[in-house]
Amino acid sequence: MRRSFHLIAYEALDVCNALERETLAAAVARTGVPAGGRALEIGSGNATVAVLLARDFGLDVEAVELDEGLAALAQDRITAAGVADRVRLQRLRSDAVLAHLSDLDLICAIGATEPVGQGVREPRAMLEGLRPHLKPGGHVIWGDLFW
Repeated sequence: MRRSFHLIAYEALDVCNALERETLAAAVARTGVPAGGRALEIGSGNATVAVLLARDFGLDVEAVELDEGLAALAQDRITAAGVADRVRLQRLRSDAVLAHLSDLDLICAIGATEPVGQGVREPRAMLEGLRPHLKPGGHVIWGDLFW
């Protein structure tokens, strides 16, 4: 497998966005989503967020990462963290996964490219595209693609 810039960066960085793990954990805590809740992480990268959701908050997580190298890194980290029973990683486009998911308590899309489908990059359209997949009162934690 050819090593990409993304893989090199995601091996070295924690949350691959201008966001610290503590800030993310505080945001998740503020949602009040209870342990056992259902979450989706779009653009899982190295799985730091998915692992945090499962290990620190007891959430059942669907994680999506399209890039082959990043998905392999993410799966290794999910397994190493001991949360493979609560985090399922899919190597698909997020819109394909979203087509089969509803009633989610939380969706995290932090720096994800086109999280609801090809060509949808405008923030309002992305958030509106995620809304039908949430339970009433569900939450989205979104981080801009551009730092």
